Amino acid sequence: MGMGSVLVRMVLVGAGGALGCLARYGLAGASQAIFGARFPVGTLLANVIGCALVGVFGYFFVDRQALSPQHRLLMVTGFLGGLTTFSSFGYETFMMARDGDYRAAGLNIGANLVLSLTGVWAGWAGARALWAP
Repeated sequence: MGMGSVLVRMVLVGAGGALGCLARYGLAGASQAIFGARFPVGTLLANVIGCALVGVFGYFFVDRQALSPQHRLLMVTGFLGGLTTFSSFGYETFMMARDGDYRAAGLNIGANLVLSLTGVWAGWAGARALWAP
């Protein structure tokens, strides 16, 4: 593996990550403007959307073998790695529990888990339904 290929992979991950971070930032700002800051709707949306997209991309990588390893680096490792916010989810849930808002903390855990896993399934199933040969 040459230095050029390592640099190309790093650029793909970095570019995708930068775009994903910017998308997350915009989503968080928009959701706070719409829903307020009491519940982390932006984090929830980023995780659910990211999981749905990983389902779509997974279909194309695995079932269709239509995307290259470079696409995976750019879109999954980079973009979705920058978009999804599991560390933010952990912090926000911890802070809710620390502040005694156990109901919101439990709701946040359940909503992120159920909706994110549903997003992966829906993305994969939707991609298969739309693009299956």
